[in-house]
Amino acid sequence: MVPGRLAKAHESGDLVPAQWNWLRTAGEFSDERPLVEAVYADGRFAKFFPTLSHGTLRLRSVHTLQRFQEVCITPLSGDSYRVENPRLLDPTVVDSLRGALAVASEALASGG
Repeated sequence: MVPGRLAKAHESGDLVPAQWNWLRTAGEFSDERPLVEAVYADGRFAKFFPTLSHGTLRLRSVHTLQRFQEVCITPLSGDSYRVENPRLLDPTVVDSLRGALAVASEALASGG
């Protein structure tokens, strides 16, 4: 058995930076790259583990065992975005990426 990319990153203690790097450079994520780059460049989300699925960027804490934090950012038509906190029922729709980042940051800062 050969350890994969994430297993090696976890062993070295670089799990989150390795995942950000992969999402920012892998060819299969070229359509989502502007969203990933904007969230990464913002700086408030660097400690959260990012994943992409069906165009949605999910950010999740990795160092808290009892209470995790999570938020999802999904581009919609035009320049609007949906920001979801899985613990709340109603997502927030905003009309800009800047607004989405502000809502996501607030959700994560308040404990997700």
